[in-house]
Amino acid sequence: MSRRLQENVIVLVIIGVFIAVIVASMGYSVRARMVPLPMAVLGCLLAVGQLIWQNMRSVDELQVDVFEFITGRTAEQEPAVVKVAMEGAPTPSPQAPKSTVVRELKAIGIVAVLLALFFLIGPIPSTFVFTAGYLILSHKYTPVRSLIFAAVLTAILTVMFGHVLQVQIDRSLLLPNIGPYIGM
Repeated sequence: MSRRLQENVIVLVIIGVFIAVIVASMGYSVRARMVPLPMAVLGCLLAVGQLIWQNMRSVDELQVDVFEFITGRTAEQEPAVVKVAMEGAPTPSPQAPKSTVVRELKAIGIVAVLLALFFLIGPIPSTFVFTAGYLILSHKYTPVRSLIFAAVLTAILTVMFGHVLQVQIDRSLLLPNIGPYIGM
């Protein structure tokens, strides 16, 4: 089976799953299908776009090294343990470097902070605080640009969930009645 055919089969399976979600959600009440139906339609449109895009490219552009894609390293940059394992020699016992453990603990901490913000001040204010804080502390953008991106993301989520889908998103422990002040 050629690479192009494999990719087409995978995208067609994904489109089939989205179509199944669309059909299944039609049996729900109008309010119950407000989230799965738009998400499945959007996913289906994106998958169809992917199918068209991957069939418009040449076969040479389809060659992707999965190892390089997942790890971000080329085969020449592989650690010695991987090279020894690939050659068939006995491998030394792998130990997780401290930097990996520290990075995992930081990631868990980031998720814990986000969840705490959701419970304490609610999803809309926490979206702004978390996004702005993350972008500023990670030095991805300047502080002004980070605040602009956080404000735009917060506005999009407020409009999409609070107004279009009419989901009550003003639940929090510290700010239980913030909904009327943010336009809900």
